[in-house]
Amino acid sequence: MKRKIQHIGALLILSLCAALLLSGCSAKEREDGEAQAGASAGVAEISGGFQADRTATITLDAQDVEGCFDELLGWVTENGGMEYGRLLQTGEHASIDTVLAVPADRLDDFLEHAREQGKNLTVEISYTDSTADADTVRTQLRATETALDKYEALLRQAKTVDETLRIQEQISAASKQLGELNAKLRQYETQSAYSKAVVYLRDAALPEKSGKWQPMTAGDMGSKMVGGISAAMSALLVAAQWIIIVLVVLLPFLAIAAFVLLLAYLIVRRRKRSKTIRIDSAEIDENSIVQPFSGLDDEDD
Repeated sequence: MKRKIQHIGALLILSLCAALLLSGCSAKEREDGEAQAGASAGVAEISGGFQADRTATITLDAQDVEGCFDELLGWVTENGGMEYGRLLQTGEHASIDTVLAVPADRLDDFLEHAREQGKNLTVEISYTDSTADADTVRTQLRATETALDKYEALLRQAKTVDETLRIQEQISAASKQLGELNAKLRQYETQSAYSKAVVYLRDAALPEKSGKWQPMTAGDMGSKMVGGISAAMSALLVAAQWIIIVLVVLLPFLAIAAFVLLLAYLIVRRRKRSKTIRIDSAEIDENSIVQPFSGLDDEDD
């Protein structure tokens, strides 16, 4: 039984080491995925809430990332567009993520110009129609303007201070709503006049990812093994630290539990000893009882 338990423990340890090695080997792939997700979140932040009826998401590989960006931004600026935000990553392999507002009628020309600046261009275009929303805002705007004219006419006819104050409050609320509606309408007009280009510029020197499986080289195997062993040691160290932390946290409760168990053991032991003493005393009393007439009966016989 003891040997069987040892075998099970050895298998569990081997399984843990294998899992840690696999986690170390896949660490770089996870980091790449997290970096890409972080870049997408960064572009969402720098867009500043800019919306458009047509959005083009562009990925482009360039030999000179910064030069390619300057060329694209210059083209957009010359054609009446603008930049809404930029996320720059410097280093051995630079990258730039940017959000550009391109005139709606020049988006196709911009895509063609971008195709000439690099390679592996990928484009994804999405559409939204804001016409109905803009018409609704225009209707609300006309109604608010009519109400504001009515309040101003009533203000001129007001005869008491209280009536004047109430009408002025209504005028202030209508003026505030009028400003909000105008801002929203300008946003819809901009949304229709401009298209949004979300551009991801990457260094063309980065190795291309292939969907086919390829065997690793000896150097890659060595680096991944070292990384896996390092990850395994780090995981064991973290596990040991957490075990120590848990033991320190549970130490007062364990001490209380040990005291309660010891007290219960002493009470049970004392009760057992008292019961044994009573039983022994009862047996001694039974054996010491004198039968007074047993001798006389023997003599008579």
